Amino acid sequence: MTGFPVDPLRAMADAVGELLRSSEGVAGVTSVIRDDLVMGSLGIATPPLNGVWLARFDTATAETSIDQTIGWFDRHGMPFTWWIGPDSTPADLADRIARRGFRLDEAAVPGMVIDLAALPDDPPDRAVTVERVTDFAAFREVCRVVVEAFAAPPALQPAIEVFAELGFAADNPQQTFLARLDGQPVGTALGVRAGGVLGIFNVATISAARRRGIGRAVTLAALRDGAAAGCRMAVLQASEMGHPVYERLGFRDFATYDLYVRPAGEPSATDG
Repeated sequence: MTGFPVDPLRAMADAVGELLRSSEGVAGVTSVIRDDLVMGSLGIATPPLNGVWLARFDTATAETSIDQTIGWFDRHGMPFTWWIGPDSTPADLADRIARRGFRLDEAAVPGMVIDLAALPDDPPDRAVTVERVTDFAAFREVCRVVVEAFAAPPALQPAIEVFAELGFAADNPQQTFLARLDGQPVGTALGVRAGGVLGIFNVATISAARRRGIGRAVTLAALRDGAAAGCRMAVLQASEMGHPVYERLGFRDFATYDLYVRPAGEPSATDG
């Protein structure tokens, strides 16, 4: 896809890399960020919060590289996901990790991109307000929204509240947004600035407030903030529910990704 300052595939990897890098002030967060490998753990034993987002291995050494990657997560005691995209190598990487017990969890997840110079300017519903999170009280409300919207175990809330340690300065790479409907917290989005790229993550709306434009409003707030900070393009990976929302904002598909997980109890890379 042309017309963007960075290839969208590279931009997606850069955004995830900055998410991991800028989170490393929180205990338990660790990552490996290279041109050929982007992987990390947010220190919470939930597969979506630990993963391999980019792996470009040489065919000749792929088997060793895969085992080393699995071993890295095993040493940290974290379950994890593995994203396979058009830039994953070797071409049969998905088959190679499947032979190690990984199973396909989601197929053809759209990667989407938008030019931040072409954002819509429509206002949200009057009952909807969106704020940039600037203190722990609002961040705690964000965490409650995330847990409810993703139907996550309640124990996840205190685990993600520790990310408030990163602070709320306006120049932080990570900026969190909270949407309210009639004053009540109902939606959230996270924008991650990575040079001229903005990554959009964790867009969520609680079920009782869906179909009210919450996802659109909170995503648009994150996009406008990124544009004001100098980002020129934004990327995200879309859920089935979110895809039409992002399309109406002006996002366009640039690739699809397959998401693999290794079920609990699978032998580690060193178990033989």
